[in-house]
Amino acid sequence: MLKFARVLESRGLLEKTLVFDTPWAEFTDSGEEVPLFRNISAVEAGLLYVRYYSFIEELGIRVVRLPVELAISTESHKWGVAPYHYIESAYLWMRDRVYENV
Repeated sequence: MLKFARVLESRGLLEKTLVFDTPWAEFTDSGEEVPLFRNISAVEAGLLYVRYYSFIEELGIRVVRLPVELAISTESHKWGVAPYHYIESAYLWMRDRVYENV
């Protein structure tokens, strides 16, 4: 990852790079619990990933956190319910963050 950050910086892209910290969805938009993924709950995954996002930020890469109220899965997702398949407004929110930082 250090090498990646150095490459971004050498090309003037470090300040333009965004990494999305997307908390895993615990529930669907209909209020159902999202099944575990490989026996890992959304809460456990969030705790596991904290150190990775911290490390990325220490490298000078911007980390943008999806608001927890948008971390909701949906049965209408084209690949079904999963902790990392979100409602459409989550994807629109991320799109808007990208456009704000172009």
